[in-house]
Amino acid sequence: MASYTKRGNRWRAQIRKAGQPTVSKTFPNKTQAQRWARQVESDMDRQSWGDPSLLAERSLQWLIEQYQGSREARPQMATSCRLFQADLGDVTLANLNALMITKWARLRASRDGVTPATLQIDLINLGSLLKFAHAYLGLLDRTGEVARARVLLKDEGLVAKSRERDRRPAEEELARLQGYLTSGAYTRTARTPLWALIQFSIASAMRLGETCRIEWRDLNQADRTVVIRNRKHPSRKAGNNQEVPLLGDAFDLVMEQPRTGSRIWPYNPKSVSSTFPRICHRLGIVDLHWHDFRHEAITRLFEQGYQIQEVALVSGHRDWGMLRRYVQLRAKDLHRC
Repeated sequence: MASYTKRGNRWRAQIRKAGQPTVSKTFPNKTQAQRWARQVESDMDRQSWGDPSLLAERSLQWLIEQYQGSREARPQMATSCRLFQADLGDVTLANLNALMITKWARLRASRDGVTPATLQIDLINLGSLLKFAHAYLGLLDRTGEVARARVLLKDEGLVAKSRERDRRPAEEELARLQGYLTSGAYTRTARTPLWALIQFSIASAMRLGETCRIEWRDLNQADRTVVIRNRKHPSRKAGNNQEVPLLGDAFDLVMEQPRTGSRIWPYNPKSVSSTFPRICHRLGIVDLHWHDFRHEAITRLFEQGYQIQEVALVSGHRDWGMLRRYVQLRAKDLHRC
């Protein structure tokens, strides 16, 4: 049964039918929405929703629209979806085979100069779209085409896993950041207390997005803990709330923040991420990423003698083996007096 909802000047059609995936799409007017709904319901009635011929009728653009209108859509897929729409939007799902994907990947590598790690992410995201088409839209599974393309591209050296970083901020670099970010030259015009954010990142081991999302209502002053809502999880996209301790200076840094709204750190993580590299460039600090502060925080916890299960409680890692890549102990630190 189709339902129609007006959203501003557009109409959204949604179809719920027993034994079939829920699908929806938005149109400029109700007439187009009704026409599309009748066609989809007809496909479902004749049990051709998974028919191979439908792959020739559905484009990648159509699939992306279905995905973006669903509850499964993830914000981190937005950039890849725009790229796919521009380059492959008109390609039908039937023609989106390993050869087509391989040609596109070679073009992207030569045209945009992307790294093998970036191209690997592109292919993972393309595979996620095709997985959605199969699992939620009932179309035939085409994810194998991405897998075959990845084998060919790996042999050519065009795709590869990202290199594990072992970068830690040096004490001298932190001193330079503190000197500039606490000086009048920065604080007179800046609205974001970057040095306090850096200190909190190193003390808490939180991701930047998590830091900018936590709210005052989630703070337990008595226990010196805070709840991180919808924390990153390998399988669950929502509902993964986790209570974590605010160790070291983390609690004091929180209490120093003014209560001007619902969030403790009411800043846009994208703005912080774009500002930080420019400040590093100004100070002559090379190849330091904001996420390296999380590496530093987790490494310090191990250096302080915390056990792996204790560090995992702070960092949020479900797989303790994943903590290995964050532990950047220096050889000289193993000497004991």
